[in-house]
Amino acid sequence: MGKAFALSFAVLLAVTALIEAPGKFLSATDRPMHYLLIATVINALRITTLGLVIGFVRSRSAGREHHVTS
Repeated sequence: MGKAFALSFAVLLAVTALIEAPGKFLSATDRPMHYLLIATVINALRITTLGLVIGFVRSRSAGREHHVTS
């Protein structure tokens, strides 16, 4: 679970820095920081939830494989 959370945090930083920030600051919006903050919060919820669900599913399947092979 810890690895999944760390990886999702790294992906969040990459998405924000590489996609969201240039898209908001290079567009013709009048309040780019406002829209960047909204996009970052939405992505934080989405990416963190996805990472935690993947980590949970992975840990359950790893536990099941360990139990079956023992």
